[in-house]
Amino acid sequence: MSTQSGPGEQLVDMWRRLPLFARNISTFSFVMSVLCYTNIVSIYRVLWHVDYIFKFVPEIWRLPTSFLLTRPDWGMLFDTYFLYKYLSELEKGNPRFPKLEDILWYLIYVALSIVTLNEFAWRFTPILSGPYYTFISGLIMALCYTVHQDQRGQMATFFVFPVPAQLVPYLMIASSLVMGGVDAIPLQIGGLLVAHSWDFGRRLWPEFAGGRCLLPTPFFLSYLVGTPRVLKRDYGSAYHPTGGEPSTGRTTGMAPGRGPLPAEWESRGPGRRLG
Repeated sequence: MSTQSGPGEQLVDMWRRLPLFARNISTFSFVMSVLCYTNIVSIYRVLWHVDYIFKFVPEIWRLPTSFLLTRPDWGMLFDTYFLYKYLSELEKGNPRFPKLEDILWYLIYVALSIVTLNEFAWRFTPILSGPYYTFISGLIMALCYTVHQDQRGQMATFFVFPVPAQLVPYLMIASSLVMGGVDAIPLQIGGLLVAHSWDFGRRLWPEFAGGRCLLPTPFFLSYLVGTPRVLKRDYGSAYHPTGGEPSTGRTTGMAPGRGPLPAEWESRGPGRRLG
């Protein structure tokens, strides 16, 4: 008796094997955009508007949906593709995001920062355009900048052209100018600045100035997400040391009793090279 699954089940199984955040967020973004642009769901129910956030029954869903509504037409495909591409690169073995809650905190920080720019910068001192009611261009730019900061010195592909990885965000801004998307440029620049502030608070300040991490992942996110010590994934395994913070890789020694030598040898002090 055949137990072979059909094409639909195989597609569902392939989808489930994709990185968690990348698959769920990009799928929701695409489906919601299709429903909105075909008038099945009113687009005005998902756009950002601060008045609806602070009314008696706050419509708090507008914060995530305003970041996930794609541009119309070809934008539904391109925005969904870039959203999945960069989110999956954060999830698959990126040492700066060893836990799921780190990615979640990054997305929350980016979203709140871009909304703050929208309400206080572009609303009162508009540059080319603003205020905005959707923010996916800023989110994709922030993801693009963060991903390519870890690939400095490597080559990346921009459309079909190989370019230095660190130039990709700036080429995206230039392409918006050439292709007539001038209105999105302030939003893209804002996303780039927000991503740079994240990089400064999480990496540059602690590593080069010797300060403490300015943007630590809140404890309540770790509690809610509850990433296990060893997270088994269909696309790899992530190991998280016990004791809270992930290892920085700066120490190479072994704890006593953990190495290949007997315990009594490990207490003899440092060895000396002969000859």
